[in-house]
Amino acid sequence: MSLTPSLLPRPWLFEGIIAGFGAAIGYGLGTGLAFNAFIGAADGIYSSSNATTTPGVTQPVSASRSGGPESLVSWDSLGREGRNFVGREPTTAQLTSLPGQPSKLPIRVYVGLDSASTARDRADLAVRELERTGAFDRSVLVVAGATGTGWLEPQSVDSLEYMWNGDTAIATIQYSYLLSWISTWSTRSGQPTPAASSSTRCPLAGARCRPGPGPS
Repeated sequence: MSLTPSLLPRPWLFEGIIAGFGAAIGYGLGTGLAFNAFIGAADGIYSSSNATTTPGVTQPVSASRSGGPESLVSWDSLGREGRNFVGREPTTAQLTSLPGQPSKLPIRVYVGLDSASTARDRADLAVRELERTGAFDRSVLVVAGATGTGWLEPQSVDSLEYMWNGDTAIATIQYSYLLSWISTWSTRSGQPTPAASSSTRCPLAGARCRPGPGPS
């Protein structure tokens, strides 16, 4: 059985199919390149910002702060938001003024993205900082999850410390320096997206494995 000319595929049909495939491949390559360019630009901008220090923020002089005297975490490795976190806090005088009772200086532990090379190492470092500062002896110990840039809301942190008259310890691990919605798409910030959840799970696991009562 032979096909009549009217039943044979037309040359333009093959050309259309080839052109369609070419356009799809070109679109995929184009969007991929544009996406990579966007992530690269964001990485450069926020990496530079992470290396800066907010004007007015100074290295703590208390041993109860990461980045301060005797700390296992260097001031320079904390990142911009980490330095904001440990370099700004209510004083004991301010904490005492609200309840009218003597207060303790709150413990603030922060491990930056540059403080250790892996998420596990940063978690181990956070637990060692908690032990060094005596955080497990405080009435309240919080493992706080930061945003993508490492930011913690000051009002939330300060209010907890006021409520407990400074008898608190707050620990945070930075998992990225990119905005949260960008770090969700990117692994360039040092760890893949799962690092966001592991940054809170790992120190909790370390705390539970610590000898003694510890937090429940």
